[in-house]
Amino acid sequence: MSLTPAGPPGPPPLPSVPPGSGPAGDPELRRSVLDLIGPVRKMREELERLRGRVARQEERIARQDEQLDLMRQALQRVRQDTTTEKDAAHHEAAAWYTDVRRRIDELAGSAARTVYGERPAAERHEAHARLTSALCRLAFAAQPSSPQEWRLAAGGITGDPDALPDVGRAWQEVSALRFRVGRLGGVHRWDFEVPAGRPHDPDVYDLWHKSDPGLPVSHVVAPAYQVVGRTVHVRAWVHTARG
Repeated sequence: MSLTPAGPPGPPPLPSVPPGSGPAGDPELRRSVLDLIGPVRKMREELERLRGRVARQEERIARQDEQLDLMRQALQRVRQDTTTEKDAAHHEAAAWYTDVRRRIDELAGSAARTVYGERPAAERHEAHARLTSALCRLAFAAQPSSPQEWRLAAGGITGDPDALPDVGRAWQEVSALRFRVGRLGGVHRWDFEVPAGRPHDPDVYDLWHKSDPGLPVSHVVAPAYQVVGRTVHVRAWVHTARG
């Protein structure tokens, strides 16, 4: 009888595990897991509450931003309306000014005709322009002038102290106009500046009605009316003369 040699020995058999003795059946481990589940659940609930609070806060912020936008729009409309009202008021004042300067010019013209009635027209017109200019400089100076100052100015130009016997109505209109413009707001000015000796530019200045457009600019007869930062409301009246 032949004998077969034995093979190498196999792995040792696994030890048997009694039922209920694994990790799932370990009471201590199970208690540890259960102890962790509670805090984790609470943390999850707290996280959900925080998320809810953040979402509500974001909604409040969004509503506040919307309200702020509406307030900004309303404020912008108020500013635009206010600006529009001020512009309209300044345009009304500008129209009033053109009437007032015409009245001053008529007053000066009457005085010039009275004093220079027998002299040549050119000489009479020159006195008329200088007298209107002098009265306008008093009327629209930084400080208010008096009727007496108007009469003295007329006497100084014409040589006749009675050249302007009555300036009451024109002076009153100037006072009312100055008061009105002063209450409108905005920085306004009566501009007497003009480049003397240059040709008259009809796009910049208005020519006084008795001046020769072919002669160079001599001086301002009535000032421009302007609100600083805006276009000129009323352009200056300028007189021309031979140098």
